Amino acid sequence: MKTCYLIALMLLAFASCKTKTNENVQKVSFGIYETVYPSDLPGFLSDSLATANIQPAAANEQPIIGNIKADSLAFLGNFNSSSYKLLNTVYAVDNDHMYYAVVAVKPLAVINLSHVLKTKAEGNRVIIYFNMKGANLWAEVTRNNVGKTLIFVLDNKVYDMPFVNAEIREGLALIGNLESETLAKSLSESINASLP
Repeated sequence: MKTCYLIALMLLAFASCKTKTNENVQKVSFGIYETVYPSDLPGFLSDSLATANIQPAAANEQPIIGNIKADSLAFLGNFNSSSYKLLNTVYAVDNDHMYYAVVAVKPLAVINLSHVLKTKAEGNRVIIYFNMKGANLWAEVTRNNVGKTLIFVLDNKVYDMPFVNAEIREGLALIGNLESETLAKSLSESINASLP
């Protein structure tokens, strides 16, 4: 009887410690999106972009459609389309932190938290380990997007835009080029705390 009581008490203490650890970590939404390139966007969009103070990007192969002033970011959250959505980068594109890049993505993430097994911070990047379903889907997504850019999004902010060179079958992905190891650790902890 004493043994059962001790085991129950230990389990309760373990669960309590685990809960307290996750209480301080902010939960996030996470998704990997397919890009909608500027050439695939409807012509009438340019008028809407001009009204929102979005300066069009120079014609190139990048998925960036323009730059938006920091005080106009709310426009992106209010923009509605069934074919794409507009997101801004988490980092400013200028030294004065007045402009952020804007990308267009398909409306639904092709990979989300339900496909992630865990993440791990390593230097200034986050390694994402997919579960079996996620690994198979990641291989399919990368195979279908060779020569294109995918968009890694946390809380509706673009953190990375990797170019896909080949199908990735290893069941992992990277959010790279983060501004610090501290940010990488924080993002990894937040994604892990948000897993279903």
